[in-house]
Amino acid sequence: MILTNCRKAGQLLPQDRDLVNMVHQCAVFQTCAALETYLKLLIESWAQEIRVRALHAHLPANTRGFLAAKRFERHFSKYVFAGEEVALSSAIATEHKNWPVLDENSILPHYFNGSILHAETAYPTLKNIKRLFARVGLDTIEHSLARLLRRDVDAMIEGFQSIRTALAHSAPPDVTLKDVRRLLEDIRALVGAIDRTFFSHVLRHGGLVCWSVPTS
Repeated sequence: MILTNCRKAGQLLPQDRDLVNMVHQCAVFQTCAALETYLKLLIESWAQEIRVRALHAHLPANTRGFLAAKRFERHFSKYVFAGEEVALSSAIATEHKNWPVLDENSILPHYFNGSILHAETAYPTLKNIKRLFARVGLDTIEHSLARLLRRDVDAMIEGFQSIRTALAHSAPPDVTLKDVRRLLEDIRALVGAIDRTFFSHVLRHGGLVCWSVPTS
């Protein structure tokens, strides 16, 4: 649909060049937003099935560690800032019910959901993608993506994000239909590689019942 609209815009008169360029720019923003939504839904759908089906034993060790770390993070931050050891000890004691999350035989804590996993990481830079998937047990996803795509994934994602960032400034560059087509192909390939990689991961951590195709 995005590419179709760009082609339609290309049929406008030459004096409508600025309008055509705005349609192309909008296509880049829409694609970025769609990728961000896709990443959120991908993680949330898996986390929901893990919770609903009580598959706590299938949760990766990295995910258990991340959940525990998030609960204790604020207490250690206060300790680093104020250096109050007694306050730290007391605060950690109040969190004792969260320690069992590190045991694969324990039930999932009440705060476990997809949102806590993708918080502050859904904006699709390579750094955020690596952080996001490390939280769910895929700590070398960039290698898997590079192998599937046979490309430099960092350069691929940076190429898209650099254009998106440039468009957000007061003097955005022109974007052609050729640019839009290339960027869409890159993101389509990236999503396909992420799908394949995460699907294999889900089969090991939850099984086929935990897999659903995100739609946005």
